[in-house]
Amino acid sequence: MSKISPDRPAKGCVRLLVVDVTAISREGIRAIVRRDGRFELSEYVHGSAGAMDLVGQHRPDLLLIEPFAEGRDGVLLIKDLKARFPGLRISRHLAEIGRDLCRANLARRRLRLLDEKRPE
Repeated sequence: MSKISPDRPAKGCVRLLVVDVTAISREGIRAIVRRDGRFELSEYVHGSAGAMDLVGQHRPDLLLIEPFAEGRDGVLLIKDLKARFPGLRISRHLAEIGRDLCRANLARRRLRLLDEKRPE
């Protein structure tokens, strides 16, 4: 986890906490947030361990979470977070989708090649 800013954001800014597993996603989110003045990044946490404590400590307006983060089932974590912090807005992002789509496309191509090689 890396602390971004301990202060409350400027009025009208959405305070964002990110739970993620990949450095690429974190850097991408950081770049987007820096360009968009509507958000202030309060904290990053790698994996879901400690996410509940950080939400309690930082009280973000929005939690951006990778539901398949390390350490805990993200769907259950989201359910627990909503129960403990009912006003918290939660948005899910899937860092693994791109890789999974690539795998699916490769599998489709392999099947197509196998079909083409079958004798009729």
